[in-house]
This record gives sequence, C-alpha cells and structure tokens, in this order.
Amino acid sequence: MIKSLEKKGLIDSKGNDINYPTDMHSFLKIIKEEQQLYDIVFKELIRQVTIQMNERGELLSYLRKRYSNMFSKIPEHILNIHTELIAQRKISERLATELVRSKKVILKLIKEIDEIKIHDQEISKQAEKAQNKLLNILTESDGNDLVLEEYQKLYRMQRNRLEENNKLTENEKRTWTNLAITLALRIGKEHGFTEIIQLQSYCNTRLFSSIQIISFTNEEKVKFLNELDKKIDVWTHELIDLSHSIIEEDENNIEVLTKLAHEITLVQNNFEFINDTDNETEFSKNVNMFDISVLIKSLNDWINMTTQVSTRFTSEKDTIVIEKIKLSKTNSQEWCEYAYNYLKILKKSPNGKRFDIITDKLNIIIKLIEEWYLKLEIRVTGEDGVASQVISLQNQVEDRYNIMKSKGSISKLSNQDKNVLNGYLNQWQTEINSILSNLRVSSKSDMTKVPKNITTWISNIRELLNSDYEFQKEENEKLNQKMLSWMANVLAQISVDTSSPLDNNEKELVQLLQEINHFNTTLKDCENYIDKKENNEKIKKLTDIIK
Repeated sequence: MIKSLEKKGLIDSKGNDINYPTDMHSFLKIIKEEQQLYDIVFKELIRQVTIQMNERGELLSYLRKRYSNMFSKIPEHILNIHTELIAQRKISERLATELVRSKKVILKLIKEIDEIKIHDQEISKQAEKAQNKLLNILTESDGNDLVLEEYQKLYRMQRNRLEENNKLTENEKRTWTNLAITLALRIGKEHGFTEIIQLQSYCNTRLFSSIQIISFTNEEKVKFLNELDKKIDVWTHELIDLSHSIIEEDENNIEVLTKLAHEITLVQNNFEFINDTDNETEFSKNVNMFDISVLIKSLNDWINMTTQVSTRFTSEKDTIVIEKIKLSKTNSQEWCEYAYNYLKILKKSPNGKRFDIITDKLNIIIKLIEEWYLKLEIRVTGEDGVASQVISLQNQVEDRYNIMKSKGSISKLSNQDKNVLNGYLNQWQTEINSILSNLRVSSKSDMTKVPKNITTWISNIRELLNSDYEFQKEENEKLNQKMLSWMANVLAQISVDTSSPLDNNEKELVQLLQEINHFNTTLKDCENYIDKKENNEKIKKLTDIIK
C-alpha cells in the first residue's frame, strides 16, 4: 500500500508526507493530495473490512463519504476567504494612498493657516493703530458731536412744526375755497346771475360722473387682469405637476442607470485583477473568476434595468404624456391670445404706449414657455438620442445574454470570450455616461423661472393700471378746481364793476373748455370695456351728463 502511494507521489520514499511551502495555492494542493491519500487508504480498508464483515464496511464507507464531502468544501471556503482578503488588501492600499494624499493636503492647509495667522496679526496691529488714532480724533471732537446733536434736535423740531403748518394751511385752503365758492354763488344770485348756480351744479355732476367712469374703467381693467391671472394660475399648476412627473421619472432612470454603471465597473475591476500578470499566482490560475452562470444572472439583471428605462419610450405611457403636453400647449395658447387681446385694449387708452414694453415682455415669456415645452417633449420622446441609445443598449445586453446561454455546459469563459466581453463592457459604460449626461439636462429651472417671470409681468400691469387710475383722479380734481376758480374770478369781477369787460375771463374759459374736451376724450376709453347692457346704458347716461 505504501509503495503504491509512493508511486503516485503522495508520500516520499521514507514513508513521510511531502513538504510544501505555506503559500495559499500550495496549501490547497496539500488539502487535495491529503484528500486523495485518505480516500485511497479508506477504500482499501473498507474493502478489507467488508470481506470480513459487510456491516462494518458499509459504516466505514458512509464515514468516507462524509469526510470526502467535508474535504471538498474546505477549498471553496478558503477560496472565498482568500478573495475577500485580496479585496480587503486592495481597499487598504487605496485607503493608505488616500491617507497619504490627505496628509499632504492637511500639511498644505496647516501651512496656509500659518500664513493667514501671520497676515491676521499684521492686520490686527494696523487696526489697533487705526483704532488709537480714531479714539484720539473722537476725543478731540466730543464738543463738535454735542453741537451736531443739538442741531439735529433743532432740525427735527423745526421740521415737525413745518409739517403741522402745512397741514393747517391745506385745511385752511379748503375752508377758504369753499367759503369763496359759497360767497361767489351768493354774489351771482344777488346780481341776477342765476345760471351760475346751475353751472356749479354741472361742475359737481361732471366731477362725480367722471369719478364713476374712471372707477368703472379701472374696475373693468382689473377684472380682465384677474381673469387672465386665474387662467395663468390653472395652466401653471398643471404644467408644473406634469414637469414634476417627468423629472421624477428622469431621476428614477438616472438612479437605475447609475446602479447599472456601478455593477459593470465591478465586473471590469475583476478583469483588471485577472489581467494583473505580475501578481498572478497559482491560485488565481486555477480559480474560476468568471463563472458563466454568474455572468448570465448579472446580464439578466442588466436586461431588467435597461428594460425599465426603455419602457418609457416604447409603452403607451409615452403617448399619454405627449397628449397631456399638447393639451397644456393649447391652454397656454388660449391665455396668451387672451393676454394679447387685453393688451390691445389697454393700448387704446390715453397712455397706451406704456403697454408696448409689457407686450415685448409677453413675447419673451412665450419664448421661454416654448423652450420649456421643447425640453419636456424631447425628454418624453427621447429625440435627443436617449431613446435610441437606451434601446440599443438593451438589445446589446440581450444579445450577450443569449450568447452566454448558448454555451451550454461550458462553465468558464475562455480568454477570447473575456476580451470580447470586456470590450462590450467598455462600450456600454460610454453609452450609459452619454445617456446620463442627457437625462441630467432637465426642465427643473424652468419650473421656477417661467412662473416668476409671469408673476412679475402681471405685477407690472397692475402697477401701470394703478398709476393710470391715480393720475386720472388727480387730473379730474385739478380740472374741477380750475372750473370753480374761474367762476369765482368772474363773479368777483362782476361784484366790483358790472360794466368792466370779461375778455381775460373769456380766454381762460376757452382754454378751460379745451382741457375739459381733452379730458372727456380720455374717458371714452371706458367704451372698450362695456360688455353688458346695464353697464352700457349707465355709461351712456354718465357721458351725456358730462356733455
């Protein structure tokens, strides 16, 4: 038996075990050879024992199988532990490199901090000197500060007095104006000018009717603007929700493709390990790093990932989102057309030229909206190349999967197959990076930029409407004051000398009538906002009164 083992090289000629180095691959060989030795010896013992007693032979045979299974599992566990150790060693090397680099960076930062400290010390010395100089200057100017403080108190007191005096003056002016008008009406009545009372009544009627027309016109303008604001608000919320759903799907696809790229990188790292011939050992030669069943499972997972991304461009969901975008486009065209018509009406007003800038801003907003829609359509349809790239990637992965599956009982890749697979992996990484760069160009910024521009545009219109409204009211008040002043001047002149000519008053009257006619033409702007019979009749009555 011993001679038989010596012939097989399992023991030396002296009957002792052959010694091996303590390397990992040698250790695995020892286990394998010991397993063969025990197997041969056990088989012989079992044969001899079975001849004498069959039951003992069966028992020993059962023990031999158990030991054989145990010895066959040991190399696999040792292989896994060794692989983990190699990976841990590489991680440790990377961490050591990173620590060295971090140490250099820290030393550089410490040097810069020292330089900053020196600079701060110099600045602190300069600041201390400047502070001492300033303290001396302030000490010398304490007297001037007291004088300045007293002067400011005096100025505030004087200003308060002037403001109070202005208020009193305005009140007195109103009081005297009312008294002057009342007195003028009495004088006119005493001299037989009863028409003056009727004229004063016309002035008041014109004043209040004009105020009603101005208020009505402003209310109608604001009503149109509020309606436009509602349309825009509904459209904005719908488009933002739609954009959110598209961006959320983009982010999910980015996450899936990033995970896919990471898994491909792990496989590529194994290629680098296999191609490291300098560190290649007997262990790495014998261990199967690319089991076809493992690769098939990985390729199947990658097919599911690419399918998850490509479904967006191949399913009915794509069509549904496109229809939503078209509907949103129709809504945007409706409110834009409404806005253009509204601005046309505003341009017919006396200060209509001021709304040309508003129209230009609307054109800019429409361009921004078109760019927003274009980004959404490109993202959904994948016309920027994303759809074709994803579908191509999916087809390539499926082809490699089918090729791997067709190898049948082959469990290990050949070197040629490894090189081919590595080439595909590099190509897939390039395609994934291109897809990710396109997917990261989202419309997220448009979701805040466009609504913000629209809000500013609406606010500008409101400001212009408010300023026009206040301006018209002020002009109306000024015109009424001029009319009352003219009546008072005429009556004052008549009370002094009834025979004196009124040429100057006639000239003032002609100029005043021109101003009234010009102001009345501005009130015709209200006709652009009449859309109901009640308002129509009301405005006609008010216009007739003014005439």
